[in-house]
Amino acid sequence: MRVATFNIHHGANSRNILNLEATARALEALEADVIGLQEVDRFFGTRSDFVDQAAWLADRLQMHAEFAPTIDLDPSRRSAERVGINVRRQYGIAVLSTYPILASHMARLPENRLIERRAVLRTRIDADGVPFSFSVTHLALGPARVRRAQFHAAREVAFEDEEPAILVGDLNAAPLVMRDYSVFTKDLIDVWAAKHRFPLAKRFLGRTNPVLPVPARRIDYILSSRDIRPVSAKTHRTHASDHLPVVAELEIPHPAPQSA
Repeated sequence: MRVATFNIHHGANSRNILNLEATARALEALEADVIGLQEVDRFFGTRSDFVDQAAWLADRLQMHAEFAPTIDLDPSRRSAERVGINVRRQYGIAVLSTYPILASHMARLPENRLIERRAVLRTRIDADGVPFSFSVTHLALGPARVRRAQFHAAREVAFEDEEPAILVGDLNAAPLVMRDYSVFTKDLIDVWAAKHRFPLAKRFLGRTNPVLPVPARRIDYILSSRDIRPVSAKTHRTHASDHLPVVAELEIPHPAPQSA
């Protein structure tokens, strides 16, 4: 299974110019089966030309999509003119999958802002008879105690069942932030670190943000339950966003056969 995470910066590239086609090409290059997206606009405003970005990307890439809003606003005059008076302006997180998404659930995380209410989106996917859960989140910039509380809540949702599970997202803290990192990785696999075991590689490589002038922090993660075996992990160089995507190959165990 090939999975990825990408903060798409509402379709704006590293120079903050809207180019959703460049986002699509970057995603296409990952050749991923399932992708978690952050900073996704849905009819949000002029900055993204009032496009439902998750739906547009799903159609462009021929994938299934689920979207969860972390900002949910009333229509504006401009949005009513462009997309209708009953269409809400939203921003949030999404999952794209080449496999059908069997179920999805959004849960709110402990709050620190009035406008953007952080969330985790959990989906259940069956990859040709191999079921697993795939979740995406985007944690707060700070304060750190709120970010850690948000991760604890996201973890409870993402790993609530016994089946193999993956949680991806922009966690807004690098491995050098030791207190946060220990929370992120307790009883879980940090896929990047598992495949780059040298201490300097674990701490200093795989940087994803910002893209310009050079990536300085590894804040985008792929985390998995311990029954999943990491095969590879890498970042993908692109200027389609202010983050680099992370893509990993994972070996997900087949379910145990049911006894008669």
